[in-house]
Amino acid sequence: MWKRWKISCLPEDKAVYHDMAVRCRSAVNKFNAAKELELIRKNNIGSFYNFVNRKLHPKRFECELKREDGSMTDDCGEKAHIFNNFFATVFTQDNGCTPELPRRVGVDTCLTSVTFTPAIVRLKPTLSSDVDGISNFFLKNCADSLCLPLCHIFDTSFKNKEIPEQWRTAIIVPIHKNGVTSDPNNYRPISLTSTSCRVMERVINKGLLHLC
Repeated sequence: MWKRWKISCLPEDKAVYHDMAVRCRSAVNKFNAAKELELIRKNNIGSFYNFVNRKLHPKRFECELKREDGSMTDDCGEKAHIFNNFFATVFTQDNGCTPELPRRVGVDTCLTSVTFTPAIVRLKPTLSSDVDGISNFFLKNCADSLCLPLCHIFDTSFKNKEIPEQWRTAIIVPIHKNGVTSDPNNYRPISLTSTSCRVMERVINKGLLHLC
């Protein structure tokens, strides 16, 4: 449905895609809920801890990878270097040139301040973890307690025009696209950046959009 919408660009195909996506998410959620209920009814502490550990810890990349000479490796450190070398070749280098874009606001219009309040600082619940190693799901559940200190951090960062060094770091995760799983060329990199930094960016983005 997504491919059909991208090719046709018709609103009815877009509506069909969104309807199918909602139905798929609902089916997956029902399946996961049923599996969790089955786990509870088993009353097996070992199975419970295995389930929790799988949720809290990222999955290890299990398959072998092909070296440049065609041989295979199963060493985690070497596989990380193989992915790093490949992803480095596909990254776009900044040429230092700023493209000329038409102005959307007046010459004197600028964003001098951003209001960070607990009401607008909210975290999206996911099971992934960023460079802090803290699950976003945990941050979401603790949002009421974390909103106020995050507001102080965001406000100080914006006024000082600085961000913590750790917010400049990302965890690069290889995602398989298609083809043979042992070929590093068949993967694309996904960057898991700091959740707190993304929340701050979202608030600043809303402030910028209000200027237009």
